[in-house]
Amino acid sequence: MSPRGAIRALLLLILAVGCSSTPVETIPRPQGGQPALIAARFRTRPPQEARLHGPVRAAWFVRVEEGEDPTKGGEVIRSNYWNGGIVYLLNAKPGTYAVVAIEEKSEGQLIPTYLPTDSIRTDTCEVRPGEWTLLGSYVVDQSKDIGDLDEVQLYFRAQAYPPDARRKGFYKVFGGTHEYRATKVYTNREKSTLATQLRQAQAELEDDGWVTPVR
Repeated sequence: MSPRGAIRALLLLILAVGCSSTPVETIPRPQGGQPALIAARFRTRPPQEARLHGPVRAAWFVRVEEGEDPTKGGEVIRSNYWNGGIVYLLNAKPGTYAVVAIEEKSEGQLIPTYLPTDSIRTDTCEVRPGEWTLLGSYVVDQSKDIGDLDEVQLYFRAQAYPPDARRKGFYKVFGGTHEYRATKVYTNREKSTLATQLRQAQAELEDDGWVTPVR
């Protein structure tokens, strides 16, 4: 083999190894006769002094039965797909849901933000069999002062991120972890916002069997 051919082969090998190590997020297939989903878009506004910031790639939900208070605890579930800026919980079980935390990602590390208790209590949605529940868009103001987390936020922090997970997965800053407390949450569920979100979700999911009525 000529020197030029050897160099080309080496470059192709490096490229192949690099591509094979890149994680590919797959779309969970619909399960059961009436699969349901939740979809939402999140944007964060970090404090001015914050250095670490990335796209919101996941959300944590609490699920309770209809009429129950989500701030009292329940089933804590992480979203299972992300694409095009939209976070999805596919194959969501019927029940009442609230967002309790979101995750940004920076340099492969997680940066969580814990939502306010008032938002968890009042901003809920009902998921019914066979329906797509579109939550529109969220804008989340962040604070670095997680010392002000209340009991509800601390509870969901412990459920979503046990101490071992925080040690391994969170972005380390000066020997600690990088986390945010949400100070305010703004939602946009105007018809035009939901219509755009629906079109994007359909384009993303329908080839994988997610052809589902929308309420």
